[in-house]
Amino acid sequence: MTEAPTPSRVGYQVMVEPHRRALERLVLELDFFVRDVGNLNLFSVSSRVKQYERAAAKSALLGIPIEALDDLAGLRVVVGTLAEVPIIMRFLTRQEISKDLKIVKSKQIDHGSGYRATHVVVEKPSEYRASVFPGRVEVQIHTIFQHAFNFLSRNWSYKQPWQVSPKWSADFAELSRLLTSIDHAAHSLHLGQTEFQETTDESALTPHSYQAIVKSEFAEDIPAEDAVDACRLYVDLGYRTNGHLRRHFSDPRIADLYAVIESKAAISESSAIIVKMGRSGFWSFFGVKIGTPALDRFLEALLMDAPQAS
Repeated sequence: MTEAPTPSRVGYQVMVEPHRRALERLVLELDFFVRDVGNLNLFSVSSRVKQYERAAAKSALLGIPIEALDDLAGLRVVVGTLAEVPIIMRFLTRQEISKDLKIVKSKQIDHGSGYRATHVVVEKPSEYRASVFPGRVEVQIHTIFQHAFNFLSRNWSYKQPWQVSPKWSADFAELSRLLTSIDHAAHSLHLGQTEFQETTDESALTPHSYQAIVKSEFAEDIPAEDAVDACRLYVDLGYRTNGHLRRHFSDPRIADLYAVIESKAAISESSAIIVKMGRSGFWSFFGVKIGTPALDRFLEALLMDAPQAS
């Protein structure tokens, strides 16, 4: 079997350009996401396109063509705790649902050396505004404690020209296990802090406080991905604090409208479908449009769907 030729440095720059453009678009979209998702404990965001020499060396080591490498373009996102990893994951899965990208690979890494992270390889579709070729990006999501170990590893052992002893490697892996315990403790503390934050109206609305407020107001359990989507919607509309959301949930106009729809559910298929959204879904979808002509026309048509009493 003949090995694929390694592209020249100039050829590599041409080949990697769609991945560079996909990376730059992803960084911009992440910035919008972070602005809308609330008080996310984001430590750092860094990106890079793999240098030609490193790409050629990895291609030779793995025995695959350079263009088959997943990490020619890379994005690293470091968050505070494990509680925030699903929030960043929702940034990617939401885009996949919207067909703005495709998730090619997704895995949790817990290596014997101590390296831990979430790795997701995404592909941005081709489009005339960016490139006629699709672009691929490896997204690494770390907590700050995973990042601490990985930072030390890069300086002390990973891809360094010196050799370390087996005992040193075992002790360093033990450091990772200790940091993992701290990571889980920080996760529990973070969730506990959210309970205190949820009670404060002045605190910034976050996916976690959204879940807590919906639970207290409507007795509904909201999945993390739905909480992220709802939080982004509300923050974008100006509901930036827990107090804003509470006042919205207590709006009597929305409550009265929900009661009318609920009363028609037994005789109107459309009303029954809306009621299945739950109160939080109704407040998010219809409540933010309360008083608008478009909503009034929709509801007029909806209520006409119900059979009239003879």
